[in-house]
Amino acid sequence: MGGSTGDDLKCERTYQFANGVYTDAGVVATLSSALKIGTACGHPFYPTEMGALVTKSRGRVVYELDGRPASEVMKELLGVDELTPAVFAKNPLGVKSSDVYGEYIIKSAAHVNPDGSITFYSAVHKGSYLTLMDTDRDHIIESFKRTLFNALQSAGNPEKIGAIVIFNCILRYLLTERENVNDLKIIRELLGDVPVIGFNTYGEQGSTLGGSIGHYNQTSTMLLIGNEIISR
Repeated sequence: MGGSTGDDLKCERTYQFANGVYTDAGVVATLSSALKIGTACGHPFYPTEMGALVTKSRGRVVYELDGRPASEVMKELLGVDELTPAVFAKNPLGVKSSDVYGEYIIKSAAHVNPDGSITFYSAVHKGSYLTLMDTDRDHIIESFKRTLFNALQSAGNPEKIGAIVIFNCILRYLLTERENVNDLKIIRELLGDVPVIGFNTYGEQGSTLGGSIGHYNQTSTMLLIGNEIISR
């Protein structure tokens, strides 16, 4: 689990720290402990009945949806005349995972290219069905609570919590600001005054309930450390 570094939405250059300062790099750390540790990831959206099939893509760029230029189909799907970063941020898309749980993985579009293709913040594979996602304030709150409970269960339901580490998408943060939702307040109400650390990211890495590991958007990934030893 983890998150990609940011630069206060400038989208120019980011830096990583690990026995030195780097850019265009990834930092990986491993943790081994007898303490109860759990992970979880979740997003605040639910699927609608609208969507489109990716018929041509390469990496993070989608060229065609339903056999037509991606930007044309996206305008029709979102009901807008112009596709802007703000429109994309408020209208994320989801891809249903192939594992037993069938969770939706969020794929957020970044911008339209001169040729009518659309660049996303994470890879979108040909053959994927992009479902238009939606949300509301109650669902945002309940989905975050569910992610917390999943992390607790993953850690073996410890009676005491030592700390929670959260990597939260910057676009999800802006959504909670608009909807007046406070993640920290939710944590305090459910789990008490536990130590929390983290930052708003440019993409999140985590594992779904079914074990699908990947790079996601508009998602929170968390690591929960129990304040008790695993029984031997």
